[in-house]
Amino acid sequence: DGAADTSRASSRASSARPSGRSPLAPYLPPVQPPKQRSSSGSPRRRGSRSGAPSAAAPTASRPRPASALLARRPPSREAQQRPRTAGEGREPGSGSRSCSSLPPVQVPRSRSGSLGVSISGNAVRVRRRSPCMQARMEAMLEDDAGSKMQAGAALQRAVAERSAASLRTAIQQAWEAGVDAVEISRGEEALRVALDPRQKCRQQLSEIQRGLPTLADLRAAVRMARKAQLDATEYRHVERMLEEKEQALAEVDHIVDEVRNVNTSSLQELVEAKARLSEAVLCAKEVGVAVKDLREAELRRRRLHNAVEDLKGSIRVFCRMRPLNRRELEANEASIAQADDAMTLVVGTGIDRSRFSFDGVFAPGTQDEVFESCSDLVQSALDGYNITMFAYGQTGAGKTFTMYGSLGLEGIAPRTIREVFRLADRDRDRTHCKVSASMVELYRNELVDLLAPRGPRRGSHPEAAGKLSVHVDKANAVHVDHLTEEECQDAEELLQLLERGNQQRTVAATAMNSQSSRSHLLMMIGIETTNRDSQEKLRGKILICDLAGSERLKRSEVSGDAQREAIEINKSLTALFDVIEALTKGEKHIPYKNHKLTQLMQDALGGTSKTLMIVNCSPASADLEETLVALKYATRAKQIPGDARRISSRASSAHRSRVAA
Repeated sequence: DGAADTSRASSRASSARPSGRSPLAPYLPPVQPPKQRSSSGSPRRRGSRSGAPSAAAPTASRPRPASALLARRPPSREAQQRPRTAGEGREPGSGSRSCSSLPPVQVPRSRSGSLGVSISGNAVRVRRRSPCMQARMEAMLEDDAGSKMQAGAALQRAVAERSAASLRTAIQQAWEAGVDAVEISRGEEALRVALDPRQKCRQQLSEIQRGLPTLADLRAAVRMARKAQLDATEYRHVERMLEEKEQALAEVDHIVDEVRNVNTSSLQELVEAKARLSEAVLCAKEVGVAVKDLREAELRRRRLHNAVEDLKGSIRVFCRMRPLNRRELEANEASIAQADDAMTLVVGTGIDRSRFSFDGVFAPGTQDEVFESCSDLVQSALDGYNITMFAYGQTGAGKTFTMYGSLGLEGIAPRTIREVFRLADRDRDRTHCKVSASMVELYRNELVDLLAPRGPRRGSHPEAAGKLSVHVDKANAVHVDHLTEEECQDAEELLQLLERGNQQRTVAATAMNSQSSRSHLLMMIGIETTNRDSQEKLRGKILICDLAGSERLKRSEVSGDAQREAIEINKSLTALFDVIEALTKGEKHIPYKNHKLTQLMQDALGGTSKTLMIVNCSPASADLEETLVALKYATRAKQIPGDARRISSRASSAHRSRVAA
C-alpha cells in the first residue's frame, strides 16, 4: 500500500545518503529536527511532560520522506498555468515511486541573503544564508583569484630571471594556487634549462643569432660552448660571425691609426681620410659589428667631418645667377654677369667689370648641383651641430625657387628633409632619431606661428594665435616661446608640414615680382639622435630661411601697406648685415638684439655653427645696382670667422691633436 511505498522510499534515501561531511557544512546553519507529532496528527501540547510520550504516539520519531514533503508542497504559479500531464501531482502511494515527475521546486531569492540548498538523496533542505556568510564566501573566492594571479606573475618573473632557486619556489606556489598548466610547463622547461649547462648554452647561442652582439659577447659564447662540450656544428655559425666581425673591425682600426697623423691644414687629405674611414665603418656595420665596438671610429669620423667643414669655412657662400626672364627678354635687356670659372663671377661691362669669388658659382646650375654642394651639412646636424641655410638677394632673383623649388624641381628645403630621414633610416638599427619641426614668419617685425590654428584675418595676413617671443639660454641656444612644434615620423609628413606653412605665407604683387614675398620665412628642424647601446644623445638643428627680397622703393612702385612692408624688410636686412660686419671685424659686442631676425639667427652665425648662404642675382642690366650690393654683402659674409676656424689658425698643432685624439 501507500504507507509501505513511503517506508521503502525513505529507507532507500537513507542508504543513498553520503557518509562524508559536505564541504559547505561549515558555512551552513545547523539543521533542526522536525517537531514530533501525536498519533492524531496534532502537535504535542506545551503542558505535556518533557520526554514522556503520549499513549497513542509511536515509540520512534523520524522525518517524513522527501517525496511526501514535495508532494504536499503547493505548485508554483507556472505549474498552475501549464496543462497537467498524466501522473503529475499525484499523492504518494497512488502509483508514483519517484519524484522525477513532480513539478520543479522554485527556490525564491531573498534581499537579506542568498539561499543555501543541500540535497541528500530524496531529502531537500533549504536554508537561508546570512549576508555575513555570503560576503565571507565571496571574499574567499576573491582571495583565491588574487593568489592565482600573483603566483602566475611570480612564475613569469622567475622564467625571465632564469634562476633555478626562484623557478623551484615559483613552480611550487603556482601548483598550490592552481595556475594554468601551460604556464607551469613553461616554468618547468626553464628550470630544466637552468639546471642543464648544455641547454643554457644552446639558448644563449640562439639569442646571439637574433641580436647584434659585441665581440666580447661572441667570444664568451664560444668559450661557453666549448666548456659545455657541445658539438662543433652547434656553434660553428657563431665562430664564423666572430671571424667576420674581427676582420672588419681590424680594418677599421688600421685606418683609424693611419688618419691619426693626417695634415689638418690640407682639405684634400682630410676629405680622403674621412672617405676611407666612413667606408670602413659602413662595411663593419653591414656585417653586424656592434655600435659599442665602433664607438671610437665613429667619434673620429665626426671629428674628421667637422675638420673638413671648418676648412671650408664656418660660412659657405655660393652665388646663383638666374637666366633672363620673359619680361627682360621682351625689353631687350642685356646680361651683365657671367661665370669666369666654378668659383668666380664677373659682373659689369668694359672697364667697370668686377670679380667676386665664392665657394661655388652656379649660372644658373641645376637644383641637383646646388644641393650637392651643401648636402654634407645635413650629416653635421645629425652629429649635433647647428646648421643654417638661407638665400639672400633682391626681389625676383630666384630665392624662393632655390630654397623650395617648384613642381618636379625640388629646392634645398625638401631635399634637406629627405636627406635627414635617409641618414636616420640608414642607422635606425643602432640609433633612434627624433625629428620635430616648426615654422615662423617674420612680418613687419612681428612673429607669426604658421602651424598654429588660424585666428580671424586682418587684411590679407592671418593673425597669430598667440604672442611669440625670442629668448636665448645660457648655452646660446635660441628658443621661441609658445611656438608650435610638431614631431614627424617620416619625410612625407614633414613635407606636408612644410607645404601647410608655405600656404600661410604673406605675398603681394610688386612691379618687380607678381608674387613677391613680403616676409621672412624660417623653418626650424630639431634633430635628436640617441645611441641605442650607450644612450648617448646628440642634438642638432637645421634652420632654413627664405629671406624677403631687398628692393628700392622707387623701382618696386609700392605704396601704403606694401610700402611699409618694404621698409621693414630693408630694416631687418640692414640689421643682419650689421651683425655680419661686427663678426667680420671680431668685435666683442655683436648687435643680435637690434632686430628679431638676428635674434632668431643668433646661434646660426659664427661660433661652432655651420652656415650656408646662397646669394641670388639677376643678370639683367637694369638690376646692376642691386646685384652689386648683394654680391658685396655676400663677400663680406664669407669672411666671418668661426670658433673652430680661429683655433686652427692660431694653434694648428692643438687642432691636429684634437682631430687625432
